[in-house]
Amino acid sequence: AQELQTVPYLDAQARARWVAKYGKWDLVDTANRPGGDYSGEYDSRDIPGDKFPPGAWQTDAKYVENFLAEAKSLVGRAKDAIYEEYGFGNVANNEGLQALKEKFLKVTMMDIENREDIEFKEEEYDGGGWSTVQSMEGLVRRLLHAMMTNDSFTVVAAGDSTAAGHGNHFKQNYLMQFHRVMEPVMKHLGVKLISRVVAHGGMSTVQDSLGSQSIYGDEIDMLIWDATLMGRNPEILELFGRQAALGGKRVPIIWSDLTRGLQHLHNQAGLDIGHFGAGHGLPLTTDAEQALTLPWAVRYLHCIKDKQELCDANKFRTTCWIDRPDVTPDVVQDSRIGGQKNYNPGFRQHQLKGRLIAFIVLECLEEALIRWTKETTNSGHPLSDHHWHVKSYYDNVKAKISKLDPNNSYFAEFNGKISKRTFQVPLQGRTEYVPRNDPHNTSIRSIIRPTADGYIPNVETTMQYEGADVFNPALFPPEGEVDVLGIISSRRHLEDDLYNSHDQGSQQEHRRTSIFGKPIVEKGTGPITPGYGWQLFRSKPGYCDGSYNAVCGREPGDKCLLSGHEDSRGGILGNCLSGWLVMDLKDVKHGIIILKIETYHNPNTSTRTAGWIEVNDGKSRKLQTFPDTFAFDYAIDGRITTLDRHQYKLFSLDRRIGPNVDILQVMDDPTFPGPKDVEVGIRMRGCGRNLAFSLSHVYWG
Repeated sequence: AQELQTVPYLDAQARARWVAKYGKWDLVDTANRPGGDYSGEYDSRDIPGDKFPPGAWQTDAKYVENFLAEAKSLVGRAKDAIYEEYGFGNVANNEGLQALKEKFLKVTMMDIENREDIEFKEEEYDGGGWSTVQSMEGLVRRLLHAMMTNDSFTVVAAGDSTAAGHGNHFKQNYLMQFHRVMEPVMKHLGVKLISRVVAHGGMSTVQDSLGSQSIYGDEIDMLIWDATLMGRNPEILELFGRQAALGGKRVPIIWSDLTRGLQHLHNQAGLDIGHFGAGHGLPLTTDAEQALTLPWAVRYLHCIKDKQELCDANKFRTTCWIDRPDVTPDVVQDSRIGGQKNYNPGFRQHQLKGRLIAFIVLECLEEALIRWTKETTNSGHPLSDHHWHVKSYYDNVKAKISKLDPNNSYFAEFNGKISKRTFQVPLQGRTEYVPRNDPHNTSIRSIIRPTADGYIPNVETTMQYEGADVFNPALFPPEGEVDVLGIISSRRHLEDDLYNSHDQGSQQEHRRTSIFGKPIVEKGTGPITPGYGWQLFRSKPGYCDGSYNAVCGREPGDKCLLSGHEDSRGGILGNCLSGWLVMDLKDVKHGIIILKIETYHNPNTSTRTAGWIEVNDGKSRKLQTFPDTFAFDYAIDGRITTLDRHQYKLFSLDRRIGPNVDILQVMDDPTFPGPKDVEVGIRMRGCGRNLAFSLSHVYWG
């Protein structure tokens, strides 16, 4: 059978042309180097310089000098490729264009310690956005550390439909565009780039940031907050920043387009931050004929006011299916991806933002390489520890954030709906929302206690096909246009490295106080026995971690199999006949347990109890009407607390901490004698099949 083309080809002539103009990576290490991960035994991989084993490349002066020279050329080549793509490739003799080029993606350094109004106006900074000297120094340190230890460098984008890239293919969203450019650069530098999008349309970030270390990941170097479509809420951004810093093994630099909520974390705790720009100096499209004279990346990106319809008509570039001999979809495919709304950016806007992020990292890489060269020229090899070790840097930020008083922050904006200790101690999380980090081990199913015969809710659907999709021209520039990856990689198969650089693991899912009075607390009520009436709701098959190569979804009935989107609001669904849902929470340290429960689902979505008339069937979007007999029970290590219908309804109406995020805090005990494992159970009673509840998130710390 003929091999399917899954990646674009760069013909020999084009490859030779780019190599002749820009050069290519020529360094090959032929020395016999020591094996093993000799940095791994040290905290934060901070191996002392005198502990590198004999023959390690970091101590080989000749090799490092050649490596640094090649690396500088590579970084310069990548920057030049981006300039070329946007029409600034050869402007040295044009003062006007040269001035625009210098501002196009430049990041302006700001002093935010002595300014009360932190939301700068766009005209106050250049096209790359703004940051601080401290923050850029922190990013340089992170990059030096990744190169010196051959570590990973992880970038995560969190937010709403903008971050998810709705209306476009998933691989067209800006972080995947960043990854496409930067992965081969990082690979040459000995660094594994991991890029992950954890975003949901119609949501902000609070539902995931409460369990940041689990859901986003605990080894993040750069974390992007992009949720302003759902409101510019500084308390949500501050919680986002605090939990990312407190819970991770690394402390990321936080990049966003909102600063209130992060300023005092930067000024008082040393958290590194930055703010997005929009790219300055690009030409406007004035008509269809003039558009053809513009570089592909700029064409229809911005139009003059009375020609906006031209940009709107060319905003998205998508297709839902390309015929292949081995797969026939089970339903007719749509002609384009849904979600192509005015408020969702198109593929060119996403590409520009991805290039902007890439340029920030490239600029800091360039500074890191220059510093490495200068310092080792003066002091010898390896590079001195104080330039790149990170543990004390991270520990200092964590300690300061944990001591910052929430009462002197934006915490008050939550109006007492959540414990202030969520601003001071790290929380773990489990969820059925996707995408998420390490999806097998961060699902609620991974903590559910099985029934007596081993039942745990599980994914019931299967993918229509697995593996890579066929080559999709919508994801790449047309033939003859500038392709940044072609300039950087100069390989025939442009995305070979991208498709082979990420180990996804197995594609198989694991099976596994109110005005109405005090809640009733019972002791000695007997064992909390798992019920049979719970099911998995709105989950997707596959490995849905939000990465470039994730294979997720493609379930029966999907009308756009090539979209690549992973976001789904899954949960563990049940009703008043489902019995107890019992979970085992490991390593509860600080006495905090919080549940996110959705009560707006149609009762008919709970199909597992169809035909039942009693709990467990006799075995040992709008909120529906709560009968007088309704009760909600939660049990902590066998101690049951009961909320009646009034108490529970009050919770559901008065515990909203973000868009579509209602929580139930079942433990907040500063005297908790942790760390220890805790059993948590929940059940509903007295409503039959007339109400449906979805447990979407569990948090503890």
